[in-house]
Amino acid sequence: MSLEYTIQLPCEVRRQLPEMQLQSMIKHRNTAMFAINVFREAEPTVDVETLIRERQVTIAVRSPEGVSQEAAVPIAALLSATAPLKNLEQYCKHCPANVGGQPFGCYGKVNYPIEQATEDWLLARLPANAKDPGLVMLFRMIDDLKIDGAPTDSLRNRPEIFASSTASERIWKGLFSSKRINSSQIMHMLMFGGHIGAEQARLYTHLLNLRTDHSDVVASKGISQFKAFLRACVKAGSLNANLLIDS
Repeated sequence: MSLEYTIQLPCEVRRQLPEMQLQSMIKHRNTAMFAINVFREAEPTVDVETLIRERQVTIAVRSPEGVSQEAAVPIAALLSATAPLKNLEQYCKHCPANVGGQPFGCYGKVNYPIEQATEDWLLARLPANAKDPGLVMLFRMIDDLKIDGAPTDSLRNRPEIFASSTASERIWKGLFSSKRINSSQIMHMLMFGGHIGAEQARLYTHLLNLRTDHSDVVASKGISQFKAFLRACVKAGSLNANLLIDS
């Protein structure tokens, strides 16, 4: 399970494939390649062609009524269904939305469960000075729009999505008052509030200090994936493109 995101920049690939079909094909190809690597590690004496032909993976499929169901699918079938992507990879090399640095790098994902360390890191990125202009605007927006983190907290009883049942919190203490923000509120904005429009991406880039990479922090895999997601948000804003979110 994962959060998946796509920078929706018009391109030759999207001219040839509808958005939903493109996202589905990229997801299925990535699933197939991941499964091949897993099976190769587990069965090093079996050749790759046999693994592709004989092994299966479980994927989520939607019925005509829109109900998501799990189904076992041969790896070979997934690769066959995503074969048209091979001829489209060439268009990704110099695409400005290719934040992943690979074919179809406008697409990325953040694997679940989200670890506590990732939530702590997300809050630690915010400025220490409570009078920072961007942070002041963030406080105001959270109050005005009543961003309470409820959509995030509603998922915390599912350990497959969140490792922690409670949000991380950060407090800025003043002389007569204090301000606080928790990680559920930030992820409410970024992950569980629907697609992010271009103007919204630019606003988040400013309010959440997204251009600061904090590359000095030793990042876990989860944090690295979240950093890539934040870079995609910044890039979407700069390209005046939407950031599609499937959480």
